[in-house]
Amino acid sequence: MANNKNKPTFASRARAITKKFPRADFDKIEKEQLDKELAALAQEQEQYRQDNGMVDDNRQEYANGSYLVPKGLDTNFNIDTTQLAQNYQPQQSIDITSTNRGMLPTEGLSNYSTSIIPSIASGAITAGANLLLANRATKDVPEMELGRVSPEEISLARERAGVKRQSDLASRIARANAAKGSRTRGEYLSNAAAQSAAMNRGTSEALSQLYSQEARMNAQERARASQTNAQMQAREAAANMQAQQRAKANKDAYTSAAIQAIPQTMQNIAGIRQQDALINSLGQDYSMAQYQDPSLNWFQKLTQPKQTVRRYNQ
Repeated sequence: MANNKNKPTFASRARAITKKFPRADFDKIEKEQLDKELAALAQEQEQYRQDNGMVDDNRQEYANGSYLVPKGLDTNFNIDTTQLAQNYQPQQSIDITSTNRGMLPTEGLSNYSTSIIPSIASGAITAGANLLLANRATKDVPEMELGRVSPEEISLARERAGVKRQSDLASRIARANAAKGSRTRGEYLSNAAAQSAAMNRGTSEALSQLYSQEARMNAQERARASQTNAQMQAREAAANMQAQQRAKANKDAYTSAAIQAIPQTMQNIAGIRQQDALINSLGQDYSMAQYQDPSLNWFQKLTQPKQTVRRYNQ
């Protein structure tokens, strides 16, 4: 039996054909060419089988692979593409280069490129929104207002009135006693004057103590109110300072995000360009281009997508 190990099989040729068209998954024209070459290979294999009298019943006898050898040699097959050849239907491509290779129009044709408008718009919206938020961050910052405490005014007027009433009552009683105990009018007047002086001194001392106590209590109340107000003012100042610091931090964060949107957008655009370059580099004898009817108005050109075409190298 002939040694066919170094002969290319139909399977290896099919793999080689597949490798020739790396963009067949997303390029309809390349997919069309891949299907055509695979179908031609299938027809060639079927013809080889028929020429060598090979039928389906004996297919299991050729399990080691089919090799391209002259007619008459003992040959094995490991693939059957008869059904593929019979069922093959060429794809209908609407690309303007599928039937007119190299005959592209001169107007309306541009290099293949993915639109960067969405990336630019996204970056502009992100930067603008962050700048707007940064501008508003330090405006209308709410301030804490705790109010103030008013000192209570303490009055001992009731106590003073009570002292005066008691003094008047004591004076009347003293005069009455002086009248009873005096033998003459002169003695009465002398005793009444002495008792009245003593009563007045006691009343004055009591009222003076009450006035001093009232002033002291009011001073203490004002001191407590001042201390409370100072504490509340300190709390207000601390809270408002923290609010201002948070607002400034937010402004800095929004400003930084707006600035970062620019290089991020540029990075996205660079990635799009790299992807476009990769797609163009996969072609064998052509590059990708885009076509749009030049007769369209500006709005139609803006809203209608461009047609991807293949521009063959001259």
